[in-house]
Amino acid sequence: MKKTLILLVAAAFIIMLGVVEFSYAASGKLTRMELAECLCKRQGINLPAENLSKDAYYNALANALAEKGIKMFLNSKPTDVLTCAEAVDMLYTIAGGTENLDT
Repeated sequence: MKKTLILLVAAAFIIMLGVVEFSYAASGKLTRMELAECLCKRQGINLPAENLSKDAYYNALANALAEKGIKMFLNSKPTDVLTCAEAVDMLYTIAGGTENLDT
């Protein structure tokens, strides 16, 4: 019951982030870079983007999130679009249920 409640709160949080934080392109798709930046902001992780290339900045974000247990950004491109299944995995990880994830 507790995990379900946490999952529902996390899902509501992600939906609110999508409404408030992102300005979607005409396609309405969310990239991994956009989500990684948002999650890092919410976790209080501040990385300097000025001196890094887009790929290096994304890798730094991915590594910082991996230290927090969110490993879905590792070994991917910043322009990759987030899928529904990946969003569910991420929410499950945030809720603390990492034992059933394919890692």
